[in-house]
Amino acid sequence: SNFGKWMKSAEKKARQILPQLSLDGMGEVEKVRTITDYVKSTCTWNNWRGVYASQRFNNFESSRKGSVAEINLFLTGLLQGAGLEAYPVVLSTRDNGSIHLDYPFIETFNYVVAMVKVGNDLYYLDATEKMLPFNELYSSVANVTGLIVVPGVAQWVTTTQNQYDFIGQESKVEIDVEGKLASGNCQTAFTGDYAFNMRRNAVDSRIYTNFGDVYKPLIQNEAVSEEITVLDDGRVVFYPGYFVKIYRNPF
Repeated sequence: SNFGKWMKSAEKKARQILPQLSLDGMGEVEKVRTITDYVKSTCTWNNWRGVYASQRFNNFESSRKGSVAEINLFLTGLLQGAGLEAYPVVLSTRDNGSIHLDYPFIETFNYVVAMVKVGNDLYYLDATEKMLPFNELYSSVANVTGLIVVPGVAQWVTTTQNQYDFIGQESKVEIDVEGKLASGNCQTAFTGDYAFNMRRNAVDSRIYTNFGDVYKPLIQNEAVSEEITVLDDGRVVFYPGYFVKIYRNPF
């Protein structure tokens, strides 16, 4: 099959690649992370979806540029070559619509991710997204139903994740009564999809801390200031909500 040929070719290539990754002595989860990060750093997605490889493996291996199926089948083959229990999972992205589990047609699937089992835990991997940690999926393919590609077996899974989206903010403000001004710094930490979207769409990465380290929260620092009112009795009035940035409608 298309999948089988690609993964066998990737497993064969793994004999040359894996010794370079110094996997000896690593735990299985660390191996998964190392191999996934390797594929992310050396392969480029051409923005094509689909569940079939459209080019020969040798052509892909030479350019390291390909579709989501080609990149994640390559990843699955390397994981298998490292002795890990890994399988491709075909699914339909959220914008493509849901799959009828009783009578699924191949035309309804438009994406491939890799799944690896470590102990009792399942990890779902997508090596096309460089701005995400190894065990996180973009929202369009997270928490959707997929079909594990195993010969002779039809098994459905849900691409669940433990990662959650989080925004945390801290503002430090100094009050200048004479100048009638409150000024300071607002520091915002992003994780999950928040961090992913900001990294992917950033115009200037220099305004962030941890921009290049997807395993740490993305930190944004902003200078903030607001005019204040000083009452006759010396009390200071200002709007504290000005120093809290809203990034998504909470309702």
